[in-house]
Amino acid sequence: MFQRRWLQIWRLGLASSVILVWVLTLFKHCAFAQSNLTPDTAPDRNLETQVESLAPSINQIRGGTQRGSILFHSFFEFNIPENRSVYFENPSGITHILSRITGNDRSEILGTLGVGSPSALGTADLFLLNPNGILFGENAKLDTRGSFLASTADSLQFDDWEFSTTAPQPIPTLVVNLPIGLQFGRAPQSIIHQAGRIDDIGEAVDGLQVQPGEALVLVGGDVRLTSSVLIAPGGRIELGGLAEPGVVDLQFVNSQLHLVFPTGIARANVFIIDGSRVILADAGGGSIEINAHNSVIRASCLSTGQTFCISNELNDNQLGNFRFNSTGAVAITSGSEVSTTGGDIDIQAESLTLDRSRLLTGTGAEVNSGNVTVQTTDFVRVLNDNGFISATALGSGNGGHISIETGRLSIRDGGRIFTEARGAGDAGSLNIQATEVEVTGCIPANCSELSTRTEAGSVGDAGDLRIQTRRLIAEDGGIITTTTRGDGQAGELEVVADSIQLIGVNGSSRSSLNSNAGPNGTGSAGRVTVTTRELTVQDGAIVQVRTRGQGQGGFLDVQATDFILVEGTTGEARSTLSAESTGSGEAGDVRITTGELIVRDGAEVTVEGDDLGAAGNLSISAGSVLLDEGELTAQTQAGSGANIVLQDLDILLMRDRSLISARALNDSSGGNITINADFIVAVPSENSDITANAFAGSGGEVSITSQSILGLAPRSRTELETLLETDDPTELDPQRLPSNDITAISQVNPALSGQVIITTPDVDPSQGTVELPDAPVTTEISQACGGGGDRATSRFISSGRGGLPTSPYEPLSGSNVLDDVQSPVQLAASPDDSRSSATDVPSSIAEAQGWRVDAQGEVVLVAEASSLAQESCLIR
Repeated sequence: MFQRRWLQIWRLGLASSVILVWVLTLFKHCAFAQSNLTPDTAPDRNLETQVESLAPSINQIRGGTQRGSILFHSFFEFNIPENRSVYFENPSGITHILSRITGNDRSEILGTLGVGSPSALGTADLFLLNPNGILFGENAKLDTRGSFLASTADSLQFDDWEFSTTAPQPIPTLVVNLPIGLQFGRAPQSIIHQAGRIDDIGEAVDGLQVQPGEALVLVGGDVRLTSSVLIAPGGRIELGGLAEPGVVDLQFVNSQLHLVFPTGIARANVFIIDGSRVILADAGGGSIEINAHNSVIRASCLSTGQTFCISNELNDNQLGNFRFNSTGAVAITSGSEVSTTGGDIDIQAESLTLDRSRLLTGTGAEVNSGNVTVQTTDFVRVLNDNGFISATALGSGNGGHISIETGRLSIRDGGRIFTEARGAGDAGSLNIQATEVEVTGCIPANCSELSTRTEAGSVGDAGDLRIQTRRLIAEDGGIITTTTRGDGQAGELEVVADSIQLIGVNGSSRSSLNSNAGPNGTGSAGRVTVTTRELTVQDGAIVQVRTRGQGQGGFLDVQATDFILVEGTTGEARSTLSAESTGSGEAGDVRITTGELIVRDGAEVTVEGDDLGAAGNLSISAGSVLLDEGELTAQTQAGSGANIVLQDLDILLMRDRSLISARALNDSSGGNITINADFIVAVPSENSDITANAFAGSGGEVSITSQSILGLAPRSRTELETLLETDDPTELDPQRLPSNDITAISQVNPALSGQVIITTPDVDPSQGTVELPDAPVTTEISQACGGGGDRATSRFISSGRGGLPTSPYEPLSGSNVLDDVQSPVQLAASPDDSRSSATDVPSSIAEAQGWRVDAQGEVVLVAEASSLAQESCLIR
């Protein structure tokens, strides 16, 4: 019985303990729920803030201290649990509600924070200050008709006092003005927002959202958005922070809040990562602005219109702007997007990296696209597939301009920067200023590209593309182009650089500078102007203007003060400078001005009309031109043109199957070749030719003006038939001969052959001659000079009397040596002779009369002289 009673007592005690624990837990929970909103009641800090319950899960904050249109609240701690709502009462006449947290803990907003009441939202702007940090949870929401600012600043500055969290002061009796700044302390803490959700039609399910036209401002310390949603339709979203003590100024423009960050104060970082969305949607105007040291956008979307990130539809009147102002790096990576509809994008930073991500501005049906401006001190990198910067005109509105100013611009592995037009509007221009520009590499879908373009079906013009740099490199398929595929015109391409290198091919893409007109439109290609010290085009790369349709080909103008090197091939791709037509439009001209032009190893400089369009003309002005298995060609299948002019040359050197050709196919007339050079040299038996031939039409004219032509011979049609042993017109090609030939023939009709005109300057017969005396003059002949030896054969001219040996290798055999003859040189120099030379010939200048190949295989021009190498001559 005792045991039974003891068991009953034990059970009663256990039950009492369970009840006590439950009561304590419930009390603790209730106490915690209430303590999450704890007004600061300390002396000199008590602002008469009260917390009341509107419903089991809804609290309202009342009371506070009112000064004019501003209502002040002070809390020791401020937290909102999940599934709970807290609303600040909005009395009549109140436009701004300022709340501070003076305790030591961060604020955690896990539920709903609002102004007014659930049934009647207030319009006052709400400020929340907690220097210990602020966390917005995945279910956090804003429910207000005004703007919202959250900051980890120590205080709000007014004209002559501070609303401080760390050193609270009594509220002055008269407060008239709005706050003018946010004062940050020694170690500003972070603002963190975690999670949010947008449904399939683009509506925010969770996240921080303000009403249309209002501002959403987060100012740290660091600002970290992870899977977050921030929305301010037609309003402003501003993110940023300081990393050390300083003041961020507050400005109210048209009643809307703007931040002004100080210079010389270290900024904190902004992280927008893992699917975050920062959006201005459904209304016109507004902006997104980020002020930070480093800004990291990863797998997230920042958009000033409900356009690119959420939906593919473009709407009018969405003119929001986007601005990054970073003292460090901006990194936009992992499929992120920063976009505006009609608004501008402005990025100022130390560097910008865009990796598999997009920076774009577009138009609606009638709205003009905004501009993209990027200014960085170090570099801009646009990398990998689907990484691009663009400004697009989709309707009747015009596209925006893109301007990039940086130390080094690197576009790699499919990255692109472009402006385009797809409708009636014009595309914008693209302007690059950088110390170095690199465009290199391809992926299966895209090659790296700088371009302005119009798409098929459009009627607008493409924009101009201008690059100013110290060094430009396009490699491994990198493309720099202006293109029209519609009825509008392609833009001009202008490059000003100290050094330009175009190298290689990737698949079907050739590294290039070009302007193109597509096959399905009527638009014409643009002008390409290259101004540089040195231009290198290697391994299948190309500089080109081309039309493939009805439009005209552009004009290619290349000026290189030092040299132009065009060399090599890759597969069937030959390194090329060209103006080409493969459609019905006429090809453009090519004009080259340089110190030295080198075309070798299968490369070419050409103007071509390969279809109904006539070829243009090729004009070259250079100090020297070297063709070493290289070609200068002009070819046409229809119409006239296809002329070549080489002028102001010191020397033209041809070797190893080089070719200068103005060729006409079908029944077109051959073009003309005009060469003005001091010296023209072709290495013997290397099959280098100059031709102005036509197939069935009239042959052209080859006109050469030169002081000396070495190694080349004119050939008539008859001579070709004889040397080639055929009269088959298709076989009458001087390139089938090993010799170096000059021709201007009609392959089909001998009566239509052209002509070869070679002009050399008039020669004064007295130049370089010496008048001989009428009377014999003695010349001594040495009897001690040995005959024979291993000397090469030379020439000996004997003037006067005295006889000759029977062989130049034997001494004179007579016993009497006549001494009445002088050499011509002795005669001219003799002071005893009253006669003088007819012409004084400067000994320091000698005209080249021959050439030789040195040990390195280089051709050297020489004056023709004796090949005897030493003074032990036969006659003295």
